[in-house]
Amino acid sequence: MSKSLYKGIPFKEEEEVNEHFSQFAVACKPTSKDKLSRAIFILLYVLFAGGYIVLFTVITKMPYVIAILPFFLWMLWYFTWKHTQREYVYIVCRGSLYVYAVNGYGNAKEIFKSSVSSFESVAPADMINVTADKKFMYCSSPDARELYCAVLPENGKNTLVYFNPSAKLLSSLRYYGGENVIVTQVSR
Repeated sequence: MSKSLYKGIPFKEEEEVNEHFSQFAVACKPTSKDKLSRAIFILLYVLFAGGYIVLFTVITKMPYVIAILPFFLWMLWYFTWKHTQREYVYIVCRGSLYVYAVNGYGNAKEIFKSSVSSFESVAPADMINVTADKKFMYCSSPDARELYCAVLPENGKNTLVYFNPSAKLLSSLRYYGGENVIVTQVSR
């Protein structure tokens, strides 16, 4: 049995043999919140290193313990830096679109699921002229070049789901969504 690259995505080999199964992952560009988190982490690394050096050279007078400082800094970096990395995985399987958020550790969490046939339309984002009651930005960047949008009407309100497609993902969406899916040439 094949396993997914990410922990938490339940699809196995039997779905992968399906010719209309599609999986595509996209890494998110760092947002201002991510950049602020990274700056804070770097500041904390510097403060930790400075405090460690002061503790073992000035206070306890054991400078040879500083030799393991790089190991401690690596451990801090390993367990904290991955919180600033994020990506999305889109899966079309058995007529449904699944979107998973994946953190830096490879743990996936399902954040969106809908039947492809329930979409009013799926088209490039610049072709959608619908007012949104809810917007879900599951894309690498809001100003991405090949950004698609799916319109999901629910109880008279429109939910817009933005994502970055691949050619195979669009083909699978077209298979299950019919003429509601507008397919254009994409580079992936």
